[in-house]
Amino acid sequence: MFPEYHDLIIRLRNDNPKFKHVYDKYEELYHKIAALKRHKSTTSDQELQELKKEKLLLKDQVYSMLQKANNEI
Repeated sequence: MFPEYHDLIIRLRNDNPKFKHVYDKYEELYHKIAALKRHKSTTSDQELQELKKEKLLLKDQVYSMLQKANNEI
C-alpha cells in the first residue's frame, strides 16, 4: 500500500503510536478479508462488504496521515 510512502510508513510506524494502530488495523483487515475470500467462509456478503468498508476507511485515514506527515517534512 502506497509504495511512494514506503520510508515514511516505516518511520511513522516506529514513531507514531496512532499511525501504527491505524496501519496495523488496516493490515489486519486486509489479511482477514483475503483469508475469508480464499476459504470461501460462511461469512455473509453483507458482513464481507462491511469489513471492506471499514478497511477502506482505514486506508483513507492512513493516506491522510501520510500526506500530513509528508507536508511537515
